[in-house]
Amino acid sequence: MNVRNLDIQTPDSLDKTHRWTANLAWSPILRIDLVLEYLAGTMENKDGESGFSNQLQVGGTFRF
Repeated sequence: MNVRNLDIQTPDSLDKTHRWTANLAWSPILRIDLVLEYLAGTMENKDGESGFSNQLQVGGTFRF
């Protein structure tokens, strides 16, 4: 995502971001679903300062 910054915005205003996700879902038996998700992203401010973040999420469902 790119932002059209105005001249009056402060240098630390968000300028652009990029985000990636990957999901893996598995049903080892009929009543259980397991999910693993990885998220990563970068950002850059108007002044050129940048950063990176990532996250791992785990989830599951049991049906009875």
